[in-house]
Amino acid sequence: MKPSRILLLDDEKMVVDNIQDLIELETDHKVFPETSPFDALVTLDKNKVDLIITDFLMPEMNGIDFLIQAQKKDSDSTSIILTGYADKENAIRAINEVGIYQYIEKPWNNDDLLITIQNAVERGNLITELKQQYNEIQQAYLEIIYRLTITAEYFEMNTYTHILRISHFSKKLAELSHKDETYCNNIKYASMMHDVGKIGIPKEILQKPGKLTKEEFEIVKKHPNIGGRILRNATNKLMEMAREISIFHHEKWNGKGYLQGILGDNIPESARIVAIADVFDALLSERPYKTAMAPERVKKIFQKDRGTHFDPGLTDLLLNNFDQFIDIYNKISTMDQEEVLSSLFKHNLP
Repeated sequence: MKPSRILLLDDEKMVVDNIQDLIELETDHKVFPETSPFDALVTLDKNKVDLIITDFLMPEMNGIDFLIQAQKKDSDSTSIILTGYADKENAIRAINEVGIYQYIEKPWNNDDLLITIQNAVERGNLITELKQQYNEIQQAYLEIIYRLTITAEYFEMNTYTHILRISHFSKKLAELSHKDETYCNNIKYASMMHDVGKIGIPKEILQKPGKLTKEEFEIVKKHPNIGGRILRNATNKLMEMAREISIFHHEKWNGKGYLQGILGDNIPESARIVAIADVFDALLSERPYKTAMAPERVKKIFQKDRGTHFDPGLTDLLLNNFDQFIDIYNKISTMDQEEVLSSLFKHNLP
């Protein structure tokens, strides 16, 4: 087992010295000894630790409150509480509030303490390994999403900035709607796949510089269903959201969109968010068949189409925070292609 870093906290120096000597004599672990909770928090600012062993009853701060503060600095460390004042209420609080590994009464048996420390370290190492494996899987999973999305964009000859802007607009609207962190991160990635169904549309139609014929537009209108088929049988919430966005992001609040013709709250909220983000970006951007619109004209269009094309509540969030969305647009639009690709592939995992 590789050596671990252990923060040891007790207001009695003799206790700290005894446990430190025991650990360093019998193991290869490194110990950071402290007698003050506040000094211990400073130590955590400077050092990554794997295990925290703390006394419960201390004059400056009790062990549970210390661990709550410690977890704000490092949520991955395992913890053990030592105390001469054990009781069921504190044990339950320690488990519920900070998820301690073990609650040990003073005086302790050295052999039992060493076994508990070793088990805690092993448990922490296992959790760390599982998190790393999970992150690697998530990384590979999200890269597949990016590459699938970029493939669809490539066929339409749009720059990758469109993908990145849609992602940031959608997440911003979700945050303004007070969605939780998981939802906001999911829509950040799922929104990128809103037009994945365009993979199935002939590129000569997608790249046509002029106005589409009625027949050509009918072909383009098939892309939501194509995307839905690509993303069907989703096994997690992110892909479920991507599928509903793909199918429903061209629906309108008044029921006059396509393909389902559903209206209002019957349209999944994720699709209503992306509908706003997609049109907002399209209006501001130059395309082969149109020039870019000025922000003030874009604002007037959303004011006019509030409650007809777009969800009125979400539209208000866009209009009331309009400058923030323009800032996002301008920031991403001034990035060069390599910066955009770097932003797409060097991302934070949800």
